[in-house]
Amino acid sequence: MRINRAALALAAMLLGTTAFAGAGTAVAAPQASSALEQPPASVAAEVKAKLKVLEDADRVAAAKARASDLPESQAVSSYHICYSAHVQDIGWMPTVCDGAVAGTVGQGKQMEALVIGVTGDPASFSFRAHVAQDGWLPWGTTFVNGDPVMIGTTHQGKSLQAITFSTPVMGAQAHVRNIGWQAPVYSLNFTIGTTGQDLPMEAVKMWT
Repeated sequence: MRINRAALALAAMLLGTTAFAGAGTAVAAPQASSALEQPPASVAAEVKAKLKVLEDADRVAAAKARASDLPESQAVSSYHICYSAHVQDIGWMPTVCDGAVAGTVGQGKQMEALVIGVTGDPASFSFRAHVAQDGWLPWGTTFVNGDPVMIGTTHQGKSLQAITFSTPVMGAQAHVRNIGWQAPVYSLNFTIGTTGQDLPMEAVKMWT
């Protein structure tokens, strides 16, 4: 049986709930209720250090490709993305990159914030968090090779429930309480997680 996704989306809007299980569409978000927090210096530094390791590895791979008369595009990635999750009862977790899991699975602990950084070709990556009680927060933007950006909140006990992406083509996948891993999305201008259901995101993967 074919599913009419447009009808499902309309029904979700009328009910005030939305589940973004890989729909790959942007969300018309309400007005934000508070300003962005700045990432802790130590977390931002760790994200940048991880990105530098990946960038240095790309330089080595590119040099080897040139020496072998191979296209550099076959040896290096256009972008790398690294991110650290702030998790209930744990705080900031170690930075991971390029599709690794940030957060926890099977522990019932909500994610509350993310610090995200990107390296690679010149571009900007924007992210918007939907959090418990506050709804949609302002957009946070990081520029390639620039300072990492933080989305969400800390020390307020408010769960991160959804993230909207406005970026070059990239992928992401959310693990949501009572749902598990949603379908992965690889697209432009998409949302993962849920809104209006009070279901925290517990883990996330991102890749470029």
